[in-house]
Amino acid sequence: DDTHSTPFGFSGIDIDLIERLPTPYGLVRYGVAPDHPEVKNVENDFAALFNKQGESQNSSINFYGNVDVGKQIPLSKLQSLYDVVILAYGCQAADKRLNIPGEDTLEG
Repeated sequence: DDTHSTPFGFSGIDIDLIERLPTPYGLVRYGVAPDHPEVKNVENDFAALFNKQGESQNSSINFYGNVDVGKQIPLSKLQSLYDVVILAYGCQAADKRLNIPGEDTLEG
Protein backbone atom coordinates (compact mmCIF):
# COMPACT_ATOMS: atom_id res chain seq x y z
CA ASP A 1 0.00 0.00 0.00
CA ASP A 2 1.60 3.25 -1.15
CA THR A 3 -1.08 5.49 0.34
CA HIS A 4 1.40 7.13 2.71
CA SER A 5 3.93 7.97 -0.01
CA THR A 6 1.53 9.95 -2.21
CA PRO A 7 0.84 13.70 -2.07
CA PHE A 8 -1.21 14.55 1.01
CA GLY A 9 -1.43 10.85 1.91
CA PHE A 10 -4.08 10.06 -0.73
CA SER A 11 -3.81 7.63 -3.61
CA GLY A 12 -5.03 8.24 -7.16
CA ILE A 13 -4.95 12.04 -7.05
CA ASP A 14 -3.25 14.18 -9.68
CA ILE A 15 -2.60 17.84 -8.87
CA ASP A 16 -1.58 20.49 -11.39
CA LEU A 17 -0.31 23.71 -9.84
CA ILE A 18 -0.67 26.57 -12.32
CA GLU A 19 1.25 29.71 -11.36
CA ARG A 20 1.42 33.16 -12.97
CA LEU A 21 5.06 33.51 -11.89
CA PRO A 22 7.87 31.39 -13.39
CA THR A 23 8.65 29.56 -10.13
CA PRO A 24 6.44 27.87 -7.54
CA TYR A 25 5.59 28.85 -3.95
CA GLY A 26 4.33 32.40 -4.65
CA LEU A 27 4.32 34.55 -1.54
CA VAL A 28 6.51 32.12 0.38
CA ARG A 29 9.31 32.66 -2.14
CA TYR A 30 8.77 36.31 -3.04
CA GLY A 31 7.04 37.86 -0.05
CA VAL A 32 8.79 36.56 3.06
CA ALA A 33 11.85 38.38 4.33
CA PRO A 34 15.00 36.25 4.61
CA ASP A 35 15.17 37.00 8.35
CA HIS A 36 12.04 34.88 8.91
CA PRO A 37 13.47 31.35 8.52
CA GLU A 38 10.57 29.70 10.33
CA VAL A 39 8.19 31.00 7.66
CA LYS A 40 10.58 30.22 4.82
CA ASN A 41 10.59 26.58 5.99
CA VAL A 42 7.16 26.30 4.38
CA GLU A 43 9.00 26.33 1.05
CA ASN A 44 10.73 23.11 2.13
CA ASP A 45 7.34 21.57 2.91
CA PHE A 46 6.09 22.40 -0.58
CA ALA A 47 9.27 21.02 -2.14
CA ALA A 48 8.78 17.76 -0.23
CA LEU A 49 5.39 17.33 -1.89
CA PHE A 50 6.98 17.61 -5.34
CA ASN A 51 9.74 15.19 -4.35
CA LYS A 52 7.21 12.57 -3.22
CA GLN A 53 5.64 12.34 -6.67
CA GLY A 54 8.37 9.95 -7.84
CA GLU A 55 7.44 7.50 -5.10
CA SER A 56 4.02 6.68 -6.52
CA GLN A 57 2.60 5.79 -9.89
CA ASN A 58 -0.91 6.43 -8.58
CA SER A 59 -0.62 10.18 -7.86
CA SER A 60 1.28 13.19 -9.14
CA ILE A 61 1.92 16.88 -8.60
CA ASN A 62 2.89 18.94 -11.66
CA PHE A 63 3.95 22.59 -11.85
CA TYR A 64 3.14 24.88 -14.79
CA GLY A 65 4.70 28.33 -14.47
CA ASN A 66 4.29 31.55 -16.47
CA VAL A 67 0.59 30.84 -17.00
CA ASP A 68 -1.83 33.70 -16.43
CA VAL A 69 -5.27 32.17 -15.86
CA GLY A 70 -7.90 34.32 -17.48
CA LYS A 71 -5.49 35.75 -20.04
CA GLN A 72 -3.55 32.80 -21.47
CA ILE A 73 -6.12 30.16 -20.61
CA PRO A 74 -9.76 30.85 -19.78
CA LEU A 75 -11.14 29.66 -16.46
CA SER A 76 -13.90 27.87 -18.37
CA LYS A 77 -11.25 25.76 -20.15
CA LEU A 78 -9.70 24.71 -16.83
CA GLN A 79 -13.15 23.84 -15.50
CA SER A 80 -13.72 21.59 -18.49
CA LEU A 81 -10.36 19.82 -18.00
CA TYR A 82 -10.40 19.26 -14.23
CA ASP A 83 -12.80 17.79 -11.68
CA VAL A 84 -11.91 20.55 -9.20
CA VAL A 85 -10.39 24.01 -9.80
CA ILE A 86 -9.18 26.05 -6.84
CA LEU A 87 -8.21 29.67 -7.46
CA ALA A 88 -5.79 31.17 -4.94
CA TYR A 89 -4.75 34.72 -5.67
CA GLY A 90 -2.10 36.71 -3.90
CA CYS A 91 -1.48 40.42 -4.08
CA GLN A 92 -1.36 41.27 -7.77
CA ALA A 93 -0.60 44.95 -7.13
CA ALA A 94 2.94 44.18 -5.93
CA ASP A 95 4.03 43.55 -9.53
CA LYS A 96 2.83 46.92 -10.84
CA ARG A 97 5.31 49.50 -12.01
CA LEU A 98 5.67 52.65 -9.93
CA ASN A 99 7.02 54.80 -12.80
CA ILE A 100 9.74 56.38 -10.65
CA PRO A 101 13.27 57.29 -11.76
CA GLY A 102 15.70 54.38 -11.47
CA GLU A 103 12.99 51.73 -11.27
CA ASP A 104 14.46 49.75 -14.16
CA THR A 105 18.02 49.85 -12.83
CA LEU A 106 17.46 48.81 -9.20
CA GLU A 107 18.94 45.47 -8.18
CA GLY A 108 18.00 43.23 -5.33
